[in-house]
Amino acid sequence: MSRDAKSLTTTLALFYAIGAVLALGAYVQDSVDAFAVVVTFWFKQTLTFAVLGAGYGLYYVIFGSIGHRPKAPLRFLDIAFLTGVATLGVGMLVHS
Repeated sequence: MSRDAKSLTTTLALFYAIGAVLALGAYVQDSVDAFAVVVTFWFKQTLTFAVLGAGYGLYYVIFGSIGHRPKAPLRFLDIAFLTGVATLGVGMLVHS
């Protein structure tokens, strides 16, 4: 597995683990609003990962077809993950 694939796999695992813990915490506290915030964030971030991954795949295919190996790693997905977590954290603080 390449370094980028390992990084992406780790990022996705952390993202879904954090989301699961937050959703479980909201469920245990019987807070429907907090649960909805977590699930909405989770859904939006999953769509973000899918779009960014598809864009990277398209970029890789286009540049691969003209004989250049893409130099842009999948690190931007890690940045999207951290941005999403920060957004959720601020949203949860403002909401409470």
